[in-house]
Amino acid sequence: MLSLPSAIPTTTTPVMTRDEHRILLGTVLVLVMLRGAFALTGSSLSGRLSVPPSYDDVTYFVDALRRLRLLYDQGFFALLMDLLQQTTHSPLSFFLAFFGFGLLGVREVAPYVMNACVLSLWVWMMLRLAGAPLADAIVIAAILILLPYNDWIITFFHPDALAGLIVALACSMVLMRDPFAMGVRSLMVCGLTAGLGLI
Repeated sequence: MLSLPSAIPTTTTPVMTRDEHRILLGTVLVLVMLRGAFALTGSSLSGRLSVPPSYDDVTYFVDALRRLRLLYDQGFFALLMDLLQQTTHSPLSFFLAFFGFGLLGVREVAPYVMNACVLSLWVWMMLRLAGAPLADAIVIAAILILLPYNDWIITFFHPDALAGLIVALACSMVLMRDPFAMGVRSLMVCGLTAGLGLI
C-alpha cells in the first residue's frame, strides 16, 4: 500500500535568534532599497519612467490621488463610503499608491517605492520560512534581490507580479509545514495572505 510523503520536517528550535531576525530584516531592507534606487534611477534616465506614466500605472495613480484628496477634504468616513460605493480595479495596487502618495508626498516615484517595500517584506518572510542560518539567509537574500526580474516588479505599477509573489508566499506557508498541525492563527495568516494576493 502506498503511503503519502509527510510534510517537510520542521524543527522546534529556531535557527535564528530574535536579534538575528532583526539583522536579516535590516539587511534585506538596505539591499532592496539600494536595488530599488538604482532601478528607479536607471528607468528614469532611459527607461519607462523617463516618460509620463502609462498603461495601468495612470489608472491607479489617479484613483489613489482622488481618494487621498477626498480623505483630506471630507475625512475618513467619506473615504470609506466612497470605497464601498466605487470599488477599485485592484485594491492591492490602489492601497500601495494611496499610502505611497500619503507617506511620501505627491511624487511620481512614491508608488514605486511601495513596490520595493513589498518586495523586501516578501524576501524577508520567505527567508524566515526557509529557516536558514543568518549567513546563508543573507547570501540568499542578495541573490533574490539582485535578480533582473525585480526591475520589472519595482518599475511597473500593476498588481500582476506582486500578487504572484504574495500567493507564492501563502502557498509556501502551507507547503513548508504540516497544514493539519498548524494552529488557527497560522491558518488565518495563510488565508489572509492568499486573499491579499488575489484581490
